[in-house]
Amino acid sequence: MTQYKLAPCPFCGDAGNPITDSYYNHWVICENCGVSTSETGAESQEAAIAKWNRRAPIPQSQSLLSDEEIRETLRRFQEQAIDSQGRIREIEFARAIESKVRQQDEEVRRDAERYKHVRAKPEMLLHLSNKDFDTAINAAIAKQKGEQNG
Repeated sequence: MTQYKLAPCPFCGDAGNPITDSYYNHWVICENCGVSTSETGAESQEAAIAKWNRRAPIPQSQSLLSDEEIRETLRRFQEQAIDSQGRIREIEFARAIESKVRQQDEEVRRDAERYKHVRAKPEMLLHLSNKDFDTAINAAIAKQKGEQNG
């Protein structure tokens, strides 16, 4: 029997191990990752090794990038990442502003609801301090609620 040299595993680079089972099926299995030539096996150990050693050719059109091309690709990727982070910050800022506007709109709506009682009796505004003004508004609201419930 001729000894054939086994190529390293195409997936992990470890050594392959030729196997023959009790049914005289032959295959090669990687000792590290477990990949093998096939489940059914080959007719001979030589055929299994030949199958294991067969590799798809590397197409000539897939040349490696030069160091400069790699640097340029990384530079463009970093620029895109920085640009994306800027857009994310813009979106977060816009959301924060929108939230603040909603909050202010809610305050304006509450104030409008609160001050409608003053519009009903504007004479209550005469000669009041801010504290007295708030107390008067609260009293008007309570009175109106009492009239609605009573």
